[in-house]
Amino acid sequence: MSVSFARASAKSIPVYFANGKTWPTVKKSLPAEAAAMAQLQGFEAKCGQIILAQVSDKLGFLAVFGEPDTGQTMHEGLAAGVLAQTLPAGDYHFANAPSGGGEALEMAAIAWLMAAYEFALYRKKPKVFPRLVAPQGINTARAERLAQSVHLGRDLINTPANDMGVPALVAAALA
Repeated sequence: MSVSFARASAKSIPVYFANGKTWPTVKKSLPAEAAAMAQLQGFEAKCGQIILAQVSDKLGFLAVFGEPDTGQTMHEGLAAGVLAQTLPAGDYHFANAPSGGGEALEMAAIAWLMAAYEFALYRKKPKVFPRLVAPQGINTARAERLAQSVHLGRDLINTPANDMGVPALVAAALA
């Protein structure tokens, strides 16, 4: 399974980052119907909160993700991985950067790619995850390599021992 970013597209759905401090500013930048939907849903930009709001522009939707209020540590940066597990299939792009700056942006992108994983060795039809357009200013090759390595490790761990003999280990090591 290849891990990669989606190609840039005018049809990708924007994802906004907001926290308790930035939410008032982000809310003002959203279309009125999205801000109203956030209020109706009780969105307060708490860490891990997600809203998917319908808007009247050509894309039809936008998402807002509640990021941590504190400085972006590695653990907090990985919180954005929940987006890949929660949002419906489609192409998305980050409409603004997380409050932690460039490192936080790269960590959020890596978290998205790492979270878009499912052990599918025995599945006939693997799950389709939402795809992220690579944010500007990050090392996309590095992000894809890291996520691919994590996916490989998960596959090796999840494969039952009776299906992971020497030939399978050699094939995995050479892949």
